[in-house]
Amino acid sequence: RDWQISPDRRSVAYLAPQTRAERVVYRAHVVSIATGSALPLPKADANGEQYGPTWTPGGATLAVGQEPTAAISAPIVLLRPGATPIALPVPARGFDVPVAWAEGGAYLAARTFDGPNSAAPGRESAVVISMDGKRYPLSAPGEVILVGWLPNA
Repeated sequence: RDWQISPDRRSVAYLAPQTRAERVVYRAHVVSIATGSALPLPKADANGEQYGPTWTPGGATLAVGQEPTAAISAPIVLLRPGATPIALPVPARGFDVPVAWAEGGAYLAARTFDGPNSAAPGRESAVVISMDGKRYPLSAPGEVILVGWLPNA
């Protein structure tokens, strides 16, 4: 589920069920479209669920939300083959699900939840996360639904 083709059209990222720590969780995978072979991702969280794999605009890195473990919140991590995962700023509590990167890759629109996991997600809201460590909550009189970014003109 949640599959997304890379910007260069060479790979597809998706979530697939796996048994981890005696439960089934969805974890991110990347497969080469040309060969059908799996591309290795660096280890982020050992056993938790992952959410919303979203390619950065350049397509070399995958942003993945993570289920909180012992802590009360979990960051989105940037996964790049052969590199150490990079954590984005964490929510006060809960977890984030990536939605879409801004064209230049400086901002990530995400859905944020204040609950412990997808089985009990809690309240949902929208946020923009910057690569310089800031979080910008989005609010409106009604529900906020993130669909993407307008291209730079």
